[in-house]
Amino acid sequence: MTKNAVLGVPDKQVKVSLRSNRMLPFVMQVNVQALQQRLPESQMVKRYAEIAQILTGDPRATAPEGTAWVQSLCKDLAIPPLRQYGLKEAHFEALIEKSARSNSMKGNPIPLTSEELHLILAQAI
Repeated sequence: MTKNAVLGVPDKQVKVSLRSNRMLPFVMQVNVQALQQRLPESQMVKRYAEIAQILTGDPRATAPEGTAWVQSLCKDLAIPPLRQYGLKEAHFEALIEKSARSNSMKGNPIPLTSEELHLILAQAI
């Protein structure tokens, strides 16, 4: 039995959480860039700035500073790259196709292109 199982958290759930956490700063970064390029007046651009201000404690912080803060946190927490879970660039196309049909993408603040999803995965490995 692993330490996580002793704590009542299944190992699979921990691995899924780590993978999601590893992608978070890259997803934030790509979302911010996509919003700024395609929907610059979107309320979501302002929300990302508000998140940055909360995370950094700086009332003037911008959305990119928030993504940098999350990136730094992931580094400090030593969240492993996705290649440690076996993800390779050869898997990207299938993952991108699957994600385009997934419910989780429907909650994204802006539809992302295949190229943007590829960038997220490339940064996370």
